[in-house]
Amino acid sequence: MVEEQTDRVQPIRGRTRCVKWKSKRDDNPAPVKIDLPSSLRRIVGENAQQFITEISYLVKQYCPINVDNWKQMDAHIKMKLMQKVKEKYVLPNENHVNMAIQKELMKRFRTWRFGLRRDYYKKYRTDKERIENCPPNVDIEQWKWLVLEYWGSQKFRHMSENNSKNRSKQRMMSCVGTKSIARTLHEMVIAIFNI
Repeated sequence: MVEEQTDRVQPIRGRTRCVKWKSKRDDNPAPVKIDLPSSLRRIVGENAQQFITEISYLVKQYCPINVDNWKQMDAHIKMKLMQKVKEKYVLPNENHVNMAIQKELMKRFRTWRFGLRRDYYKKYRTDKERIENCPPNVDIEQWKWLVLEYWGSQKFRHMSENNSKNRSKQRMMSCVGTKSIARTLHEMVIAIFNI
C-alpha cells in the first residue's frame, strides 16, 4: 500500500514556541489585524512581535535549509507561506504589502540559518563533529549540505568576511535589540500624538 503525499509538514518548535500567542489564538481564532504603513513598509503596531514569532515558526515548518538563498527558494513554498499568512492575518489592501511580507519571510529564513550557524556550526571545530551534532528537527541531509556545501565553501567564507567588514562600518543598525527601528519609530509617534 502506497502512502499519499501531503503538503502537511510536522511542526517544528524551537526556543520561540508561540505558547502565549497560541493560547490567545485558541480563544479567538479570527484573523488578527496587522499594521503595515506604506511609509515604513514594515510590520509595526500591537501585534508585530506575535506576527514575527508566528512567521518564524511557519518558515521553520515549510522551508528547506539546503538552498543558497531566498531567491532560490521554490516558488510553491513561497506561495504556501503567503497563503498561510493571509489566512491568519488581516492585511492592508495596498500595493506594498506583498513585497513587505516577502521581505519579512526572507529575513526570518536568514535569521533561522544564522542561529543554526551560531548555535550548532561554530560550536564545533570539525565538519565531522558538526554533522554528528545535527540540530533537532532539522533534516540530516539538509544539514550536511549546509555544513559541507554552503558554510564550508570558499564562496561563503569570502562573502562572510566582506559582510563582516561592511557591518563594522555601519553607523546605524536596522534594529535596537530585537525591535526594528521602524517599530520603535511607530511606537514613539503613537506615544507622542496619543493616536
